[in-house]
Amino acid sequence: MVTDLLRSVFTPDIEHDVREPVFRFTVSQSAAVGLIPPHPTVMCALLPLTLVIISTVNAVVAVATYTIVIRRRGSIESRLGGYGAILPVVAILPFCLVDWLQTHNLVIFVGIGGNCAVLFFRCLMAIHGTLPPYADVDFKSFVLFFISPVQFKFDPQTGQVLKSSTADFLQVLLRTCQTIAIVSVLLPLLIQHSFQLFPRRPDLNNNFFDLFHWSHLLNNYAVASMTGHGLAAASQLVGTTIQGLTGMAVIELCDSPLTKSTSLSDFWGRRWNLLVHIVLKGGVYKPLRKNGYRVGVAAVATFVVSGLLHEYLLYLFSMKARILGDENSAPAIRYGIQSAFFAWNGFVMLVENAVSKHPLIVWMSNNLPRPLITAFVIGTVLPVGHWFTDEYVKIGFFEDLSLGMPMLVWIPSEGGNE
Repeated sequence: MVTDLLRSVFTPDIEHDVREPVFRFTVSQSAAVGLIPPHPTVMCALLPLTLVIISTVNAVVAVATYTIVIRRRGSIESRLGGYGAILPVVAILPFCLVDWLQTHNLVIFVGIGGNCAVLFFRCLMAIHGTLPPYADVDFKSFVLFFISPVQFKFDPQTGQVLKSSTADFLQVLLRTCQTIAIVSVLLPLLIQHSFQLFPRRPDLNNNFFDLFHWSHLLNNYAVASMTGHGLAAASQLVGTTIQGLTGMAVIELCDSPLTKSTSLSDFWGRRWNLLVHIVLKGGVYKPLRKNGYRVGVAAVATFVVSGLLHEYLLYLFSMKARILGDENSAPAIRYGIQSAFFAWNGFVMLVENAVSKHPLIVWMSNNLPRPLITAFVIGTVLPVGHWFTDEYVKIGFFEDLSLGMPMLVWIPSEGGNE
């Protein structure tokens, strides 16, 4: 009965978006702008239930990890229990949950798969003793570190979760509304133009110089901006909900990565998807450094693992075609291209670290306008940005995301009488 009830929520007939504008604003005699609300099933059922499910999973894994790993810390049994039981279960759990729920929406896939990936690295942190000090104070702090899909803010001195004041909550709510407003304009625009706002270069895969053509760079920037704002909007919705219900402060995943980054290290380490950065640093980088590996080796390994993480999510996404029974007609996913993207970023970061003390680089950092520095930083990865986003575009991820977002759409008038 529970399975049937959940599937009735997670498999509604929302594959074809038939929402209509609830408001229309006439902008000329020939056109109007319409506001399409989020799909009610997505906002009122899918997202809340997904949040409950993954929070429950997190709590169970936290208790198991504390019992098997933390209480036996330093013993062979702790390592065997972590690597032999907990990590394999967490790795296959998203496939079991998606198959059980029979969900069709790729945003739910991301929520389930991304959450379990974060859990996986948190478990590695527990196994290797690289947990943040505030998460290792006692059982309660450990569970709080694990349980939330977005990370709570902790006081590093006391290990206590920071409280959120009314003013803090209102500021977070305002930023959430601002992000959603950007998505509501940019997402329908990109969908309408098939994610190519500017002419696509015809020989992009074979002509090296096309990677640096202005139209290709602007297309990549637009889709990267949508990806960043979409990630921020989804996490802010979850974070605002949790912050409002619990009164606890949570971190924000993105901090203007495409407009304020001063280096590639700043982009990946302090501005883009901070939750993944935190768990990759604690679950991969710190254990390698702890075992004597050099900084460069640990950094490159972290980027390689990040690429494998995204390949893992792509493989999870392929289950949608199997659930819908259209494997033959579904677009083929290219595996390896996202790993190449992160490998390139790892290489560029090594070069950045090698030349960061050069007098010319120091002078540029101190004297050039910040927007120009940001342009240089983004320019190191923008030519290959499509390696990261193309698969998401191809499999319809952004269309699924649009179901949970308000959309401002351009409505031409019939007969020019609007």
